[in-house]
Amino acid sequence: MNSKTAFFKFMLIIGLILLFVSFLLRNSIFYNVFPAEFILSSWYNVLCGGLFGLGAGIFCISSSAVFTYSEDPRKMYSADKEERKREFDLKEKKTKAKAAAGEVTNWAVLAFSYVLLMLNMPLWTVAGALIIFGLNYVVWAIYVRR
Repeated sequence: MNSKTAFFKFMLIIGLILLFVSFLLRNSIFYNVFPAEFILSSWYNVLCGGLFGLGAGIFCISSSAVFTYSEDPRKMYSADKEERKREFDLKEKKTKAKAAAGEVTNWAVLAFSYVLLMLNMPLWTVAGALIIFGLNYVVWAIYVRR
């Protein structure tokens, strides 16, 4: 057993004990033990609330730590390594897909300008399409240099 796990299991039990004591005090089991002035005072409510908050906090923190440290770190590392590899492969596939889409779009702009030329459209529309075609390569060159 891991020493961290043993400590947090001990703290888990302490948190449960504090919660139990808080419920015992709140449910008026000790009416015959404590004087009525103490039970009706605000300090009694502060004590019950404080024990409940402290017990719940310790219980939640230690239970999450027990579940975190209960796994074998080597298995967690290998799973993390595989996940990073999958993310890298996915990123590479997305990059290739974006590049292919950019090429298709670029050639579609060129084909569009050719169609405009065949339809005897004004020269400025054809020139605008060709400028877009050229700017795409300029932006790509700047992006690749970075």
